[in-house]
Amino acid sequence: MPIEAADAGITGATGAAPPLAQGASSGNGTKANPLRGNFTRLFSLVTGLVGNSGGRPRSIRSRLIRIVFILIAPAVMGLAALAVGVYQHEREQLSQATLSTARALTAAFDRDLAGIMTAAQVLAQSPFLAADDFASFHSEAKRLVPLVHGFAIRLVDATGQQIVNTLRPYGEPLPARGDRQNEIKVFETGQPSFSDLFTGAISKTLAVNVDVPVYRDNRVKYALGIACTRPN
Repeated sequence: MPIEAADAGITGATGAAPPLAQGASSGNGTKANPLRGNFTRLFSLVTGLVGNSGGRPRSIRSRLIRIVFILIAPAVMGLAALAVGVYQHEREQLSQATLSTARALTAAFDRDLAGIMTAAQVLAQSPFLAADDFASFHSEAKRLVPLVHGFAIRLVDATGQQIVNTLRPYGEPLPARGDRQNEIKVFETGQPSFSDLFTGAISKTLAVNVDVPVYRDNRVKYALGIACTRPN
């Protein structure tokens, strides 16, 4: 619309006095500057537009924030889902690796125990034991300790008293066995047996014993055990 009409409408809305018309004279009789009049009308127009849009900048800012949030929210959710997926995958991989390692170690330990049991059964046939020559058996057993991947070989009677223990010189007084559950099983069944973890009375370290029977006249007279873990 014409500038004059807009100017008149805005001036009426703001309550400002209408500008001097082009060519009009001021109150003191001086002729008005036409450029100054045009500038005044343009200034009044801009002032009116800004004044009529008082709350608009805040509304635009809110809309921009909403648009940005709408655009960013799917990306953030996607990244979160990706992170969760990667974490679960890595966790599953770690669990599988740990399980595989545990199975491999268990299989290797089982093979070691089977070999130790065979060595103990062979040692139980020693002629020194048949002759009750415990001093010679002690020397023989001490030489075999490194070969059977153990750290001690001991011989125990039915009462739990140790007769030979390669951790001590032969003839030195030896304590009675504390945890005899595995040995009792050997005496009762006449079969080899594997113990749970226990603390040795002499070695003072955790160990696993492989116990086998030593027969005399078709009955179990001794239990021969090999400790399978090394002391610290």
